[in-house]
Amino acid sequence: MGIEIAGRRYIKSYITDVRWERNPANDSIASIVGYRVYRKKSEEAATAYRLVEELNAGIYAYRDYDVEGIGIYTYTATAVDSQDHESPIE
Repeated sequence: MGIEIAGRRYIKSYITDVRWERNPANDSIASIVGYRVYRKKSEEAATAYRLVEELNAGIYAYRDYDVEGIGIYTYTATAVDSQDHESPIE
C-alpha cells in the first residue's frame, strides 16, 4: 500500500488500537489462558466476525495493522480457558 509522488514512494497505512479489560468474574469460572480478537466491518452482520489475532492471558490490547483503508470496523475479544472453551461473541 502506498503512493508515489515526484518519484518518491510514500507508505499509506491505517492502524487501529483495540483495548479491553480483564473480567474478574471469569476467575470463579475458569483459568483464562488467552484472548481471541475478532473484526468485522460495522455494516456487516454479527456472524461476519473474523479472527484477527490470538493473544496470551495478561495482554489486553491489540494493534491492527491490517485495516483495509478508511472504514468503520467493530471488534470484539473473547476469553479462552485452558480447555479451549471460548466465551461467546457479543
